[in-house]
Amino acid sequence: MSEVDQIVGGPDARRSPGVPHGLSTRAVIERRLAGNRDDDAFLVIAVEGGGLRGVVSGAMLIALDDLGITRVADAIVGTSAGAINVAYLAAGRTWDALSAYYDLLPAHLVRPAHEALRGPLLRMDFLDELFTRHLPLLPEQLGQHPVPVFATVTDVDQQCTAAVALSGDVDVHAWLKASSWLPVLAGRPLRIDGRRWLDGGVLCPNLATAGELFQATHLLSVCSRADATEGPSVGERLARPVLNHWAAGLGDRFLAARQQWAVDAAHLGAYTDAVHRGTRVLRVTPRPHRVGRLTREVGLLLDGARCGYAQVMEYFDGQSRCHFGVGHAEHRRRPAAPDAGAEPAMVRAVALSMAGASRGADGDAGRAQPAGVA
Repeated sequence: MSEVDQIVGGPDARRSPGVPHGLSTRAVIERRLAGNRDDDAFLVIAVEGGGLRGVVSGAMLIALDDLGITRVADAIVGTSAGAINVAYLAAGRTWDALSAYYDLLPAHLVRPAHEALRGPLLRMDFLDELFTRHLPLLPEQLGQHPVPVFATVTDVDQQCTAAVALSGDVDVHAWLKASSWLPVLAGRPLRIDGRRWLDGGVLCPNLATAGELFQATHLLSVCSRADATEGPSVGERLARPVLNHWAAGLGDRFLAARQQWAVDAAHLGAYTDAVHRGTRVLRVTPRPHRVGRLTREVGLLLDGARCGYAQVMEYFDGQSRCHFGVGHAEHRRRPAAPDAGAEPAMVRAVALSMAGASRGADGDAGRAQPAGVA
């Protein structure tokens, strides 16, 4: 039995995802909020990352928590920045996590242009400082939330997605770094206990498709982008040979996953309740914003947080309230912008990697083991 099964119940405790559940995802949530747990649903909240765009999904997660929705789920899982968001949720420190996106990460995570030749574009060692000094995340704090939380990572050698439980004896800091280890931008794969790991989104671009990892009947997908994902970008296509060099076929699978997600996104839509691979999926998206993967402008980051928080509040509560209220007309006029800066940065980083100049961490970062390898 995998650790996922041990924590959230074995396969027999969860309805088979092969049979779509009769209730919509929103209906399950509303019934449970009203105190009615008489259902056979297994509800997962899945939180997307996207680099600095995690400020958007982080604010959306805070809204869900403010409404009590996070407490009626059966499991919560995050990828990349989304994994960091759910870890701080488990520690009862969601607002602290959100502040990192505009107070700390813009100045410390992304290397200035004049340092681009010294190493990977992202200073992933700053996450160690974040977790230990700036916003301490202690393993014993992770039990503050009643729902178990997980991070997804990509096993480079096995070429699969794994869900790691952020509890027990695992090195939480190491796994959060692994979940956020963007290919090329962060350097070579991170080693944990002798094995190589990358960002959880490498083979699972959006957690809307990850219901099968948990055998979930219902999945609430928290997306950090307002628009549906298109096909692979130029930077992602250029990353393909680098990934194939690290593990034969990994780049091919990376590109295929993005092509498949473009198809899946069109099928799932936003704010609809579509059955996908036997799991009912409700994708919640923010209002249009201009936050990209490497955005460093504080005003845009704060605006992205408002767009995420307000949209979740409006959808589930019928109103935009509290200090993250947003002017409606302004955001209807503002188009969603692509990851400005991220794509050129990816192209530059790929070029450096292919030239042998990208020097990522390749040391042993811990002794944790993944759970629920799919």
